[in-house]
Amino acid sequence: MRKALTYLTQLLRTLLLLLALAVSSPGRASSLPTKVSITDETFAGYYGTYIYRYELVAGPDGYRLYRTLRQENKLVDSLRHFLKVVDRAAVRRLAWEATHRRRRLTLSDLGLRYEEFGQPRLLDSLRHMRRSWNARQLALARQELARPANIDYAIRRYVLRYHYAVMHRSTNTSFRLRLEYPHKTIVLKASQQPLGLPWRDAHDRVFYNPGLAPLLLALLPATESGTTFYFERHDLLLALARQIYADRCAQKLNALTYLNFQPALARLAGRYPIADAQEDPGSYDWQWQGEPRLTCTARDPALPAGVSLFVSLTIQDDGQLFPPDSLLRKADYYLGQLRLVPFLLDFVAAHPARRLAVSFNNTTSVSRRIRDEQRDKALPEQACLPNATDAYLDRCVSFELRDEDGNYARCLLTPELEVIVRHFGGDRVYRYTREQLGRTEPGLSYPCARLDRNGNLKKQ
Repeated sequence: MRKALTYLTQLLRTLLLLLALAVSSPGRASSLPTKVSITDETFAGYYGTYIYRYELVAGPDGYRLYRTLRQENKLVDSLRHFLKVVDRAAVRRLAWEATHRRRRLTLSDLGLRYEEFGQPRLLDSLRHMRRSWNARQLALARQELARPANIDYAIRRYVLRYHYAVMHRSTNTSFRLRLEYPHKTIVLKASQQPLGLPWRDAHDRVFYNPGLAPLLLALLPATESGTTFYFERHDLLLALARQIYADRCAQKLNALTYLNFQPALARLAGRYPIADAQEDPGSYDWQWQGEPRLTCTARDPALPAGVSLFVSLTIQDDGQLFPPDSLLRKADYYLGQLRLVPFLLDFVAAHPARRLAVSFNNTTSVSRRIRDEQRDKALPEQACLPNATDAYLDRCVSFELRDEDGNYARCLLTPELEVIVRHFGGDRVYRYTREQLGRTEPGLSYPCARLDRNGNLKKQ
């Protein structure tokens, strides 16, 4: 008898639980909102303002969708317009997504599988991002693309914009979803990120629900809304692959580029020991910008350890490296000029953290960019050599001097062994304070200060 009562009690509890689940199920009418309000705002700077407001109202035949506001720049229509009937199933799916909070975002939530990142076509789609590839670079990229940890990190980076720095937005959007029930109201706001993720509610809780954006796109009419760009499902597989390339591949691949040019580098290393050979798209002193370059440091063992040549050779359109022969011909002259200025070498040798790097760009130490700057009479504060010829600048040495406190100066050494401080950052250059160099304002300064070969500051 006791066993029978226990069995009946358990059965009753099970039936009550099933009944409760049925009542709260997304399929029940009681789980549907009585009204859904949507506000879609785009503020596109010079291009205008676009604001749209909609209402979904429950009725006997489903839901009726109305547009209650349409503002496109100066065009404003605040009349209530009926747009279409929306069946309950569509609203039920929307309400379910809005009320079932996902606390994290996974690859499967985006409709993708880890196995897809091993497809050869995915690596092929990234081949255009480099002018040339060697076997080790291809193998490394293939390995990094398929690594699950990299894929998970790419989701955080691309979809959720983890560690993204947004300096300026030309377009700002605000998208709010409001669901009204008899005894509660739910408000969600989309982020300006792919799929609107993460959404946030009135209590600032985050919702990682990727299903909201496609449901709303299917519900609403096409407009000038800027939110559409974020809500549309672009090629996420390719986008995540590019994110992996940027975060996990690019720098490592740059470090392997030297393998393509070993014969040329061997000729250079036969005269000057080299280190840190890698591909670099930028320059520490903005002497070039955009074109791929192979950079390395080269040293003369007879000079202090902190003195080096910073070598930059163009990777040409045919994938070949600009020949280092010109460096082999001219490096002795540039380093020989430094030997004639004892205060520079003594300054670097006095502390292990001090550095002097002589620039060398393809054929010369003074790049075209610096030549143009030095002769730009429209900017006299930067033009330290306004009348210099190319032949004269070919004999100048461009270098950067850094001390142990992070102060740096970018300078020219003239054929007359005069050191010209083109610009500097920090509190001092060599033994001279900012005030002694004639500059009191903070930040980057262009003093065109001149020092003789013994380090004495010349009067200007």
